[in-house]
Amino acid sequence: MVNNTAPCDQLEAIYTSTLHLTRGTTFQGNIPFKTKFVCGIQHPALDGVIQYSENSHYVNFAVNLTSVILKDVNDNALPSTMELAQGSVVILKCVTSTSRPTATVRWYIGSTNVVSGVENIAKPGENGLEYMESNLTFTLNSNEHHSKYIYCQAYSSLSSSVLQSTQHMLSVTGK
Repeated sequence: MVNNTAPCDQLEAIYTSTLHLTRGTTFQGNIPFKTKFVCGIQHPALDGVIQYSENSHYVNFAVNLTSVILKDVNDNALPSTMELAQGSVVILKCVTSTSRPTATVRWYIGSTNVVSGVENIAKPGENGLEYMESNLTFTLNSNEHHSKYIYCQAYSSLSSSVLQSTQHMLSVTGK
């Protein structure tokens, strides 16, 4: 909290309170913060009395991502190497921790950013936050997928950090 006095002329002063936060500031608890802003004006016409105006506002601070997990569609953990038959339809799920703003998820097979077959669903979490559940559906093709790693990445628009899930090898059988 910083308090300043700024003279307008010789007869009056304006008092301000300013809350300075750096971009991406986070607070424990992941809950909105209620703060009161007060403005005071002193003028000779007011007989030396300072007139105050108060406003209370809820401020939603950024909440960083803490995890991103790749699972099968039934919420089971994946093996480090997934042996799957050529032509199989695969559905995987990427789930982030809660954050503010809600995370954005990207999918990768090898170094290719996969955009087809992606469904992103923001779901309610604790304290008014949301988490992202992203599903990827694709058909295995040995030429495109065999011996490549699949993983997802999550990031927030207010943070420069990117979290990545564990990478899982695709082993396509029946080529």
